[in-house]
Amino acid sequence: MSRTLRHQLLVAALAASIAGGLAWPAKQVSAFEIFGIRLFGSDTPPAGGYALTIDEGSLTKALLRDVRAASTLWARRRSALGEGDNLLTMANADYRAILASLYANGYYSPQISITLNGREAADIPFDAEIGSGADVAVSVIPGPAFSFGAVSIGPLAPPAQRRNDRVEAPGSTGLVAGAPARAGAIGDATDLAIEAWRQQGHPLASVAARSITADHARSEMDVRATIDPGPTAGYGPVTFGGQTQTHDHFLALMTRLPENALFDPDDLEAMRARLLRLGVFSSVRIEEATALDENGQLPINVSLRELPLRRVGVGLTLSSVDGFGAEAFWFHRNLFGHGERLRFDAAISGLGLGVDFSAADYAIGAAFTRPGVLLPDLNFVMEFTAERETTSGFVTRNAEYQIGFQYRTGPFSADAAGFAAYSDIDDGIGFQRYNMLGLHLGARYDRRDSELDPRRGFYLETELTPFWEYQSGQGGLAAVLEGRGYIPLGADEKFVLAGRARIGSLMGFDASNAPANMLFLSGGGNSVRGYGYNSRGIGSGTSLAGGLSLINLSVEARWAVSETLGLVAFADAGLVGSTALPGETGEWHTGIGLGLRYQTGLGPLRVDIARGLNRQSGDPEVALYIGLGQAF
Repeated sequence: MSRTLRHQLLVAALAASIAGGLAWPAKQVSAFEIFGIRLFGSDTPPAGGYALTIDEGSLTKALLRDVRAASTLWARRRSALGEGDNLLTMANADYRAILASLYANGYYSPQISITLNGREAADIPFDAEIGSGADVAVSVIPGPAFSFGAVSIGPLAPPAQRRNDRVEAPGSTGLVAGAPARAGAIGDATDLAIEAWRQQGHPLASVAARSITADHARSEMDVRATIDPGPTAGYGPVTFGGQTQTHDHFLALMTRLPENALFDPDDLEAMRARLLRLGVFSSVRIEEATALDENGQLPINVSLRELPLRRVGVGLTLSSVDGFGAEAFWFHRNLFGHGERLRFDAAISGLGLGVDFSAADYAIGAAFTRPGVLLPDLNFVMEFTAERETTSGFVTRNAEYQIGFQYRTGPFSADAAGFAAYSDIDDGIGFQRYNMLGLHLGARYDRRDSELDPRRGFYLETELTPFWEYQSGQGGLAAVLEGRGYIPLGADEKFVLAGRARIGSLMGFDASNAPANMLFLSGGGNSVRGYGYNSRGIGSGTSLAGGLSLINLSVEARWAVSETLGLVAFADAGLVGSTALPGETGEWHTGIGLGLRYQTGLGPLRVDIARGLNRQSGDPEVALYIGLGQAF
C-alpha cells in the first residue's frame, strides 16, 4: 500500500473516530457580519466570478494560511468562472479540503460553514444553478487544539547494525504524548516503523491494526498501532513491462539484484537510479508483489516508459565581458537496444557585439557510451574533442581522443581513460606544438541534494592526469582537487551558505615549455567573476600565459526571497602561480557581486553582476553573467 493511500485511509479513520465532535456544516452564517472583516475581494465580484469573504475571527494566522491554501474558492477568487466550472461543486469540495487542513493542524472539533448567496452549500441541490456574481462566505471555527494522549506503536524493529539501514524513531514525527495531535504525524510515524522493518529484510511489513480515539472532554487523542513485520525474504524474479526498444537481456543485467541477500529497499532504489541514469527512460516504476512466491521470495516488476530515440538541443550564453555564445547538440539514445548513447556537440563563444569570428572560441565533440559492460554500473566510453581558444596574447588549438571506463554507484563515481592529445600555441612571436599520451583518472563523491540548486550536502572531486609529451621527451602529472559545501540556515532554511575551493598543480614541466592545454588560467563566470574568461595567469596583456598552479575560492550567501525569486551575495578569489606548488607564487585577484535567481522548471536562472577588485587595463568596470543553475 502506498504512503499516500495509507494517509488517505488515516484521514477517513480519524473522521469516523471523532463522532459528535464536528458540526458540518454549521448553520450560523452571520459570523462575518458580526466581526465585519473582509479579508479579500470586494463587495463587487469580479466580472464572471464571485465575491468571497472569509471570517478570520477564530483563526490564528497559521490556520488562516492553511485554510486558504486548502481552499479552491480562495485559489479561484480573482478568476472568472469558465464554462466547465461549477461554484457549488467547488464549495462542497472545500468542506473536505478545509477539514483535512484542520486535522493536519490538530483541530478535530471544527465548525465549517460555506454559503452561496446566504444558503449553506451542503443544503443546496447538486443540480441548482449558481450564476456568476454570487456572494460566497466561509466561516471556520476550529474548536480546541488537541494533543496526543496515550501513544503506542509496535513491535518496533531492533536497532539496525548497518548505517544505511538506520531509520528515525516514530516519535521523531511528533507522535509523542503531549505534542500537538497533527494527523500527519500518525501516518508518518507508522511509515517509519514499517520502513525500519523493511530495511532489515521484511518486505511485507504493514500496519495490522490501528486505533485512534479522540476524547473531546480532554481534547486529547489516543493512538495505538500494531505493526506486523511479516516474514524475511529475498528477491524473486524481476519482470519488465512498457519497453519496446530495449533488450530484455540488457535490462536483466541492469536490474541485477544481490543474490542470496535479504530484501533491502535501498537495493531497489539503486536499481531505479541506475535505470534512470541511462537516459533511455522517462519514468521507472518499481512494483513489489503483495505476497511472496512459492519459494518464499518477493517478485519485482519494473514498469518502464521509453524516451524518444533522438534529441536535438541548443543553448545560448551571455556575458558582458566575454560576449555571446551558442551551443548545439544531436543525441541518439538506445542506439542498439543496450542503452548506447551517441552524441555530437558544437559550440562557439566569445562573440562580441561586433560578432568578430576571428576572436571567437570554437569546440566540437563526439562521444559514444555503452552502459553495463560486465557490471551494471560500469560504462565503456569513447570521446573526441577539438577546440580553438583565444586568450589575450595567444591562441591555442587542442584535439584529444580518449577511450576508457566510467563507474558509478550511489554518490560515488570514478573514471579511467587513456588519451592521445595534440596541442599548439601561437603567441604572435613563436609557435609551439605538443603531442601527448596519458591517462585521465578521476573520482567524485556527491552528497548534494540537487545538482543545479544545492541547499545542503557536499561535493568532492579529484582528477589526476599522468602523461608523456613526445616533443620534449618529458613526463608530467596534472592534479586538480575541488570541494564544495552547502549549509542551510534558519528554521525555514531560506538562507544557504555555499563555498567552493579548487586547487590545481602541473608537475614535471617549467611554465615556459609545458603543454598549453595543461596550464592553468583564471577568471570568468566559472572561477572569479568580475574578470574576462581566462584573463588571469602569468603576466598580462599580450604576454599572458598559463601557470603551473591554481587556487580558486568562492563563497556565496543565498537568500530565497520567495518560492521563485532569490538573491545572492558572493565573493571570488583566484591565484595563478608560476611554480607547481599552489600559493607559492602569484598575485591574488578577487571579485565581489550580487546575483538574482529565478526558479524555472529546469533549475534557477542565474543573473550575476560582479566587479573585480584588482582590475588591470582592459578589464571591465562591471561584468554580467547569465546562465542556468547556481554558479556552483
